[in-house]
Amino acid sequence: MANNEIKLIKMTAEHIDRVYELEHLCFQDPWSKEAFKAELTNQLATYHLVVLGEAVIGYCGIWKVVDEGHITNLCIEPSHQGKGLGKIMMKLVMTWAKDVNICRLTLEVRVSNKKAIQMYEKLGFKSAGIRKAYYEDNGEDANIMWVELP
Repeated sequence: MANNEIKLIKMTAEHIDRVYELEHLCFQDPWSKEAFKAELTNQLATYHLVVLGEAVIGYCGIWKVVDEGHITNLCIEPSHQGKGLGKIMMKLVMTWAKDVNICRLTLEVRVSNKKAIQMYEKLGFKSAGIRKAYYEDNGEDANIMWVELP
């Protein structure tokens, strides 16, 4: 799938319903609509939507703290997973991050999510430790990953 087939746009209030729907399709412990509404007013947060044609198929949230970015959540609609779109989305997000003077990115990922961990590693992320019992829904550990942006 070519990069020019997908694009990132900034999330606005009109996108909350779709993001909420994606959240429920992708996660065991989804965020509420109210949480996303609050993020839109958070000065640190930026949420990008992944658009394929005219369809919103994913999103990524980032908190910018000085020169670091913390990826709060990201997903690609399950029917579009396995097609390389997550990697394309992350490359676009990493380009945006560099453009806004973010020097490094971090995220947490379930230790059982081997496909995601492999994708992040291919993008240069390295494991920096484990957060024990990080996920409230089942007590699963999180792999903390970081990447330095060139």
